[in-house]
Amino acid sequence: MASAALTFFAVVSDDQAADSVYRLVIDPALQKELSEYFLEEAGERFLSGRLERVPFQSGWQDAEDGEVIQIGGFPMPANYVDACSSAIDTPPLTLPLKGGWRIRGLLAYTSRPRKLYIFQPFNKRRLISLQRTGLFLRDRFERIEGFALSFDGPVGAVHDGGDLFFLSFRKAASLLDLSAYFQDATNPEIQEVLAHDLMSAEDESTTLQTADKWMRRRFSMLRSSGLLDATSVQAIAKAAKAFNLPIRTTTKRGKHQLVFPAEFREAKELLRFLNEEMYEGPITSKQYVTNAKRLKDQGAASTSVGK
Repeated sequence: MASAALTFFAVVSDDQAADSVYRLVIDPALQKELSEYFLEEAGERFLSGRLERVPFQSGWQDAEDGEVIQIGGFPMPANYVDACSSAIDTPPLTLPLKGGWRIRGLLAYTSRPRKLYIFQPFNKRRLISLQRTGLFLRDRFERIEGFALSFDGPVGAVHDGGDLFFLSFRKAASLLDLSAYFQDATNPEIQEVLAHDLMSAEDESTTLQTADKWMRRRFSMLRSSGLLDATSVQAIAKAAKAFNLPIRTTTKRGKHQLVFPAEFREAKELLRFLNEEMYEGPITSKQYVTNAKRLKDQGAASTSVGK
């Protein structure tokens, strides 16, 4: 893919998962290096003519070897478009983030020769505090302070020419709302989720009565994902604690279960966590490559941000 200077942004969410976009102020030399890396990733892994473009179908669809999943005519979120089209007016990212806020992902953008958006999922281990850190310079360790942001990791999705391309549904959905491509869960389907061995409904009838379109699509996503079959209550509770998400557990007939709350706001927060936060890998604490579940091991490029 032809070289171009990319502008980089951080997608930041508060504890209610409301997204804000902030511009990353990057040294020109590092910006050039990162632009080359992101463009190479996008070109080789998503836009290469050697890849078979497979139209996306509803559900948790991931690409096989030699494929890339394509959603035609995918509308970019307005806040992403606004930030990228007027980067100079987009506020810069400053660290540390205020309480309850976290970086969900990185976004790289260029409009030359056409509009290209490149998304990279993010996890908290890539935001590094440099307090009481010694950096070896010349012949001794010197104290440095501030924060470092690692750009390590694979690109998760590319939006090019109005179409969205991805290899892993989980990684794409970590930064883009793909719930519109799921059907609303019916009452029996919601009951199926709530009856899972890992779940204990606080008040099933209330949940069925209050479940709106947003919740029903998330129930459909959770039912399709297979997450509850692949994890444990202990793993979910540990991950939720790391994200300051209060959850309740119970034990019935010797089995640990996750309490699904009857209160509307709490229920939405739990569904949001299970269907979106997990794409960053907090439950497994691992990064995977597509549906083969291979651990990704790549070199890191880092920059210090703020002091």
